[in-house]
Amino acid sequence: MFRIRPFERTETENKAIAEIQSAAWSNCLNSVAVWNHTDSPRDSRSLVQRFVAVDQGTIVGLAVLVEPERHVAQGKYNFSIAVRPDHQGRGIGSAIYRRMLQTLAGRPLYKLTSGTSEDKQHAIRFLNRFGFRQVMRESLSCLDVTDFDAARFAGVWEQMARQGIQVLPLTRAAMTFPDWQRRIWNLDWELEQDSLAPAPLVRLPFEKFQRFVLGRADFNPAAWFVALDSDRWVGVCRLMNLPGEPDTLYHGLTGVVRSHRRHGIATALKISAIEYAWQAGAKFIETENGEHNPMYTLNLKLGFQPQPAWLHFEKEVSVAS
Repeated sequence: MFRIRPFERTETENKAIAEIQSAAWSNCLNSVAVWNHTDSPRDSRSLVQRFVAVDQGTIVGLAVLVEPERHVAQGKYNFSIAVRPDHQGRGIGSAIYRRMLQTLAGRPLYKLTSGTSEDKQHAIRFLNRFGFRQVMRESLSCLDVTDFDAARFAGVWEQMARQGIQVLPLTRAAMTFPDWQRRIWNLDWELEQDSLAPAPLVRLPFEKFQRFVLGRADFNPAAWFVALDSDRWVGVCRLMNLPGEPDTLYHGLTGVVRSHRRHGIATALKISAIEYAWQAGAKFIETENGEHNPMYTLNLKLGFQPQPAWLHFEKEVSVAS
């Protein structure tokens, strides 16, 4: 009979959860990214709780419960659950879900959110059974860096030259602009307000942005690229490592300010990121886009291949549910 207990951060348990992730999600970047993101610097007031299900001494299931820091109202929590395929159908996921609700007893609670890949029908049924509804679909795609032909896009750099646009790695931009951290903070917020997020975001204060974004273990300024129009920062593209996947980079936000869109700048930023990945020895780049985000179409043009989409679910809830 299985039991549920808090996760213990040991080498043995880290290896066990990595194996479960690989078996349950088959390289689905979202579940891995959600788990690893909770290990980044966070506000101590924000809840992060992990659980494992143990059957006869073997970890067979895991979950992470996170209070997002960047949403307007308190009482919203996101969770992810994974169970070894040979232990699914035994009520382990349901038991972990109920344990999470017990953890939230006495805390403000109005909404739970989660997600799963569209090819995981058992996970979709699980969420539907507990009253969750789908609210958003994100298109996932993956690029085989070794197949990328930069020569097809040589004209982009002539276009940038005509417009006076420079695309630089953040390491170089930082050498010219001593206030680069504040510039990237302002640019990120301007772009994120146009993003299709499942819920409204609240801006991180500058000091928190320094700690929670620029202070993350996977922050690599050589893998961030910015577009400059004279001394104005007008676009950004971000790559980061995926822990446990040395051959793969995760492609985060790519954005261009409204006044400079549809001039090839996003393409130039992305090509710069792909060339960096090739030089760094990465084999794959994985990314995600909102279902109607034009960046998804651009990714396909660059050679990214569609993967099963990621579905966002939410539920209005009370602790008594």
